Amino acid sequence: MRSSPDSDRGGYGSILKGTLVLDLADEKGSYCSRLLADLGAEVIKIEPPGGDPSRNLGPFYRKEAGGEPVSLSFFYNNLNKKSICLDLRAAEGRRFFKRLAQRADVLVDTFPPGYLDSLKLGSESLRGENPGLIHLSITAFGHSGPKSACRASDSAVSAYGGQTYVCSNGSGKPSKLFGMQSWYAASLFGAVAVMLRLRQRKRTGRGIFIDLSAQEAVVSTLDHVLIDYFSDRRIAHRRDASTRDSRFQVVPCKDGFLLLTILETWDTLIELIDSENGARNFPDPRWRDPDYRLKHFGDMLKVIKEWASRHTKRELFEIGQAMRFPWAPVASAREVLESPQLRSRGFFVESRVSGEKAILPGTPYRFNSWKPTTPVPAPRPGEHRTEVLKKLDTHIKINNLKHEVFDYKYSYLNNNILKGIRVLDLSRMLSGPYATRILADFGAEVIKVQTGKTARGAERDDSAYFSAWNRNKRSIRLDLDSEEAGEVFLKLVAGSDILVENYSPRVMANWGLPPDRMKDANPSLIMLSISAMGQTGPWKDFVGYAPTFHALSGLMSASSSVPGSPATIGHAFGDVMAGLYGAFSLMAALEFRDNTGQGLHIDLSGYEALCSLLGPALMHNSLARDAGERSRWCEEYCDTVPDGCYPCRGTDRWCTLTVKNDTEWRTFCSVLGRPELESDRFATPEGRRKHEQALDDIIKNWTEARSAESAVGAIQKAGLAAGIVQDAREISRDRHLTARKFFISLKHPQLGDTAADRSALWPWDCATDGWRAAPLQGEADRDIFVKLLGMPEETFRDFLRRGVIG
Repeated sequence: MRSSPDSDRGGYGSILKGTLVLDLADEKGSYCSRLLADLGAEVIKIEPPGGDPSRNLGPFYRKEAGGEPVSLSFFYNNLNKKSICLDLRAAEGRRFFKRLAQRADVLVDTFPPGYLDSLKLGSESLRGENPGLIHLSITAFGHSGPKSACRASDSAVSAYGGQTYVCSNGSGKPSKLFGMQSWYAASLFGAVAVMLRLRQRKRTGRGIFIDLSAQEAVVSTLDHVLIDYFSDRRIAHRRDASTRDSRFQVVPCKDGFLLLTILETWDTLIELIDSENGARNFPDPRWRDPDYRLKHFGDMLKVIKEWASRHTKRELFEIGQAMRFPWAPVASAREVLESPQLRSRGFFVESRVSGEKAILPGTPYRFNSWKPTTPVPAPRPGEHRTEVLKKLDTHIKINNLKHEVFDYKYSYLNNNILKGIRVLDLSRMLSGPYATRILADFGAEVIKVQTGKTARGAERDDSAYFSAWNRNKRSIRLDLDSEEAGEVFLKLVAGSDILVENYSPRVMANWGLPPDRMKDANPSLIMLSISAMGQTGPWKDFVGYAPTFHALSGLMSASSSVPGSPATIGHAFGDVMAGLYGAFSLMAALEFRDNTGQGLHIDLSGYEALCSLLGPALMHNSLARDAGERSRWCEEYCDTVPDGCYPCRGTDRWCTLTVKNDTEWRTFCSVLGRPELESDRFATPEGRRKHEQALDDIIKNWTEARSAESAVGAIQKAGLAAGIVQDAREISRDRHLTARKFFISLKHPQLGDTAADRSALWPWDCATDGWRAAPLQGEADRDIFVKLLGMPEETFRDFLRRGVIG
């Protein structure tokens, strides 16, 4: 028996209870409303007669040969929702929709720009009748700019967003990530945007139109790619995971591949190898010189590969992690589903697909150790029409919220959404700073807690990397190895709203600052702990960075199309996704605290964050009937063929193109004008997939004769999705991003003018008034310790002298 999405999922699963969300989204944004549904919002999916076209996207599950296929992509992205079918092109359908919109809090749509306006259902019209409506529109390129009307696919957005250029499927050519990661990134940004605007609406009573560009979302995930270009004009290229300029390398083992570090763990690694071999592999003292090692990297790698080949990847994973190295096996689908860490934490939940048990990822964040309950399966088309009609007949409300009176410019409202929220930021590198930068951009007072001991490398305040992720923050110094510093820190905790840290669980405990002690100091504190594996489980003290998560989650193996060659992912995608989940869970926790007065401890795992974005494929593998199929990632993730990356005229020039159905296929054939494409073997999606190599060769011959601009222009002119694979320089000069004012410049006291993205969350037409460059270390010491905490001047100076502050 199917449960109702209205059933109380209990406690933290009801944070958004009473919030009505209308979902007009396809695969580009349905995961966004799913995230809101997970928090207890009532999400009504509005489908056209016959059902949402995204029900036709793979991977599919058929209980038996010839049976009705179930889209696992649709199933996963639409859990906990209701469904009604409406024809918005018909007057009756529009009237029904308007009645729903009058009482809705949030509307999520993914229609092309102008479509809802053409039906007289545009944002201005809907918000004219419901001023409190928050309307999120997720499109490929946004509602303004020269590319706003272009058709796009996940592949095209990945290409224009710079992700494709720095990733490879194992063959060396550029490639998008497995699945629909561009749309998942856009959905996560969208969910954070909605949570921010719900909070803003409490103060202003106003809804808002949110124009969210998926291209901007993807560019916002690029980590070092744009930082390197803006700081010293270096263009990040695709890197083989065994080249010397890669921090992480992939080496073959007895039973697969291992991701490990070499250069930074050299001394320990060679001691380990020598102890096993009974001989010194590198006796020459010149090997102690880092420059010499770099020059002879190939010789080093040969020895390391030979050593690794004698071990299983699980053995080396455990050896490396015992030495606190961020090593990881390149996991198969089966290994992800059988992960002892994920199973110990109860990460996977069960649901039923065509009566069969399916395993799917849960949420990567936990509130006070709460584990999500069994989700309600995705609805059948129109399943809840009678229920929704009955509610409309008995309870129609127009949002008419009490609010403060505001008459300020647009930028003031954005800058002050989180005004009055104080955040202590103990996090380093990327995932935590990414989350706290979002809070700082929208008005929170974020105090970065640093120490000279760790402010090195990318954490130096004069580094471009630190500058990128720490704008709009303040900085203080505290050496938490000191007991006295710990006492000062607790005083800060007592006067703060949020604490964010991204250490492994042992670190805060070693400082004598576990979550329980934070709660004692401030019962209403919201504490976010982002760690590699989570706060519990057999791997809880293991360490990791984004590449660790790429390997462990299966993203590296799934993104490869070359047997025996894992994909390379050239940016810290996993860390940014963890940061977005962090910001989303913090906004949810603020909502919970507003309603209850209680604080929360949020346990967020970077490993689980990436696994959650492979949900449809993991479901597919959990339903597989034999062990071999369970080990392989499903090849038919979707039935769009062709959907790939092709070389164009010029050096390292590429384009992507996507053909979604037979109608588009006929149009595509007319664009290329190649008689070979008229062959019967290409007439159906199944035939095109079966003969994909032959098809790719024909397309390649066409694209190689043209510039990327010419090839993409011809395909887009025919109304099909295509994209130019852009590198960092091209992104920085992208006319569309420039028109939408995506890049900003802030004056840094040491680095001068520093360029960065404004973030996909910040409205393109809103100035960044009052934004500040990243702080210098300790610049707010006196303000915070003396003025805010009331520390006596002599104590302050004594702490400075003894390094307690420093």
